[in-house]
Amino acid sequence: MITAGPASRDLVPTPMRSMLRCSRLWHTRERLAL
Repeated sequence: MITAGPASRDLVPTPMRSMLRCSRLWHTRERLAL
């Protein structure tokens, strides 16, 4: 669960958030492909 805001920004580093976002995008792509 990713929430937009200063609090979440402090809790999770930017690189990690981008990685999680990419991984989630790839997972959804795989589901659509299957």
